[in-house]
Amino acid sequence: MDFTEEQQQAINEQLEQAKTQWETDVLSPLQTKLEDLKTKVPKAPSQEELALQAKEQALFSKQINLTLKENGLGAFDGLIEAKDEKDLDQKVKQLSKVINELKISQSYIPKDKGDTDPYAKFEKNKDTKGMINAKLSKLFGK
Repeated sequence: MDFTEEQQQAINEQLEQAKTQWETDVLSPLQTKLEDLKTKVPKAPSQEELALQAKEQALFSKQINLTLKENGLGAFDGLIEAKDEKDLDQKVKQLSKVINELKISQSYIPKDKGDTDPYAKFEKNKDTKGMINAKLSKLFGK
């Protein structure tokens, strides 16, 4: 189909109007939203910021090691992870408490010593006759 020049011009005008309408109704709001979202996207950290974060992490790791050693928990170096100083203090206190409880529960607890020696039995009861009798029986083998 061949269009006359007037028809072609009318079609081009309608296309241009539709394009303009689409740009104002659809494209402009989308571009505005896109610009808003671009401002909200966090920027990638620079090399200096990454290096600073790495140094902070290394420093905090050293602080964890030092705190553990100060509290006599150096053997647990590398096992304790904390997100901040408050968390570290809480974990150190909790670990110290557990270790102290273990020390107490595993410490030497003397059992009641039975008095096998007759002299000790009489001495405990403050029986001097029995004490003398026990000593003499040892001497003379009774």
